[in-house]
Amino acid sequence: MKTHCKYGHPLSGDNLYVSPKGIRNCRACVNRNHTQYRSTPKGMIAAKRRDLRESGWTVERYEETLRVQGNACAICKIPFESFPKGPFADHDHILLTARGLLCNDCNLGLGHFKDNPSLLELAAQYLRKYGKS
Repeated sequence: MKTHCKYGHPLSGDNLYVSPKGIRNCRACVNRNHTQYRSTPKGMIAAKRRDLRESGWTVERYEETLRVQGNACAICKIPFESFPKGPFADHDHILLTARGLLCNDCNLGLGHFKDNPSLLELAAQYLRKYGKS
């Protein structure tokens, strides 16, 4: 049985990866290959599909929502072209149901307020009290 991969990494301990089929691989090489694949057009598409699937979305629903929202954030209505990062597929973290597409700022804002409408209402009251409308 081999003790090192072809690049000299040990096939033991934390560096040993055993695939679902039982194939032993070097974890460092698996990670390098995965990173290289993710940078290819095919890998980017696969990553986007996986990320959407894990958050309760489908590619079809994502594209339809993007069209319905007019390629703009569901909250602030600013077009996604104005942001360096594309739309974020917002979802309920408990139920894993899709909600809408948001810009990075609105997505982070909801996250910082723990998706709690009561906290968001209190924040709005606070801003109104101090002159923000």
